[in-house]
Amino acid sequence: MGVEVWLETHDWASCATTAAAIVRMAGDGDTGIHYDNMHPYRMGEPLDITIADQGHLVRHTHYHDAVSDDRKMVVCPVEKGDLPIDQMFAALIKMGFDGYLGGEWFYDQYGENIG
Repeated sequence: MGVEVWLETHDWASCATTAAAIVRMAGDGDTGIHYDNMHPYRMGEPLDITIADQGHLVRHTHYHDAVSDDRKMVVCPVEKGDLPIDQMFAALIKMGFDGYLGGEWFYDQYGENIG
C-alpha cells in the first residue's frame, strides 16, 4: 500500500479549478483532491464546474452544510443550510466516485447532536 497526497479544496485552493491545476502539475500518480464541498461554493464556483474540473482526481470528500451571512459561511446541521448537498452527491455518483466520504461538523457550533 502506497502513500498518496491529497490537496483539499480550502483556503488558497478553495476552487476546484485551482486545486485540480495544482494536482495535475504534480503529476497524475499518487496525488489527488480532498473535496470539501463548502469552499468552492463559498467562492462562487458552480457545482457543475467544481465536479467537471476535479473529475477523476477526487480521492476523498467531506461534506457539511452552512448558511451564508454577509461576511462568511456559518456551519449548520446537514440539510439546514444553503449548500446543494443532494446535487453534490448526485454529481459524485454520476462521475463514478468510489473514494472516501466523511461528514464534518463543529462541536462548538451545534454540540454532540448534529441531527
